[in-house]
Order: sequence, then C-alpha cells, then structure tokens
Amino acid sequence: MEFRFVEYIDEYEDNRVEISFVNFDFEDGNDLIARILKKKCCMIVGKKFDGIWFSIIPLWYKGHKYELLFHEDIGNIIYGKSQKGKSVERMRELAEIATRELNILYKENNGCENDKNREFLKV
Repeated sequence: MEFRFVEYIDEYEDNRVEISFVNFDFEDGNDLIARILKKKCCMIVGKKFDGIWFSIIPLWYKGHKYELLFHEDIGNIIYGKSQKGKSVERMRELAEIATRELNILYKENNGCENDKNREFLKV
C-alpha cells in the first residue's frame, strides 16, 4: 500500500480547494500529519478540536492558515482558510511533504495492513 493525495474542489464549501490523503483514513492520522509538518516545515500547530465524528487541527505556515480535518466519512484532508494562489500552492507543497514522509514511515515499519494497532502512527 502507498499513500498519496488527491486535490479536488469541494462545491459544498464555496468551491474550496481541498486535498485528501488517499489510503490514509486513520482516525488519529491528522495528529501524525501535523507532527510531520511541524517537524519538516516549522509549521505552527494549534490546539486540536475533537467533535463527535470529526476532529480539526489548525496550522499556520508562512502567513497562511490551514486546517487538517479528519471525518469518519471522508478520512483526512487539508484545506486553506484562504483560497488565494500562494496559499493553494503552499498547500500542495505541504501535502507532498506529508505524503512522502508518511510513505517513509510506513515502509520503515513494514506496513500495517495486518497490524490492528497501527504502530507506525505512534512515531
């Protein structure tokens, strides 16, 4: 298995550009993505909000605000609060970095398909 991301337009959120992390629908996956982006990109990570079926972690990077969202129906996504060109470009860069690091962690831990505890998420 390999993680990747897909960019799309969410028509229900004012045509907001969002990026979904494919094959990475772990409940606490946005915690790991936030740790990766904080370490690799020096992002500022805000306090996680836990809802009943979702959680949101606010992030700031080079003057732009993003949110990592986990929802039980859609998995882990990232979107920018601003939809201006630079914000969306930087979001793509962040998704590339996060996806690359997730794949490295996954391979270092010999995958997790048969591991119910998903040990690599605890890195």
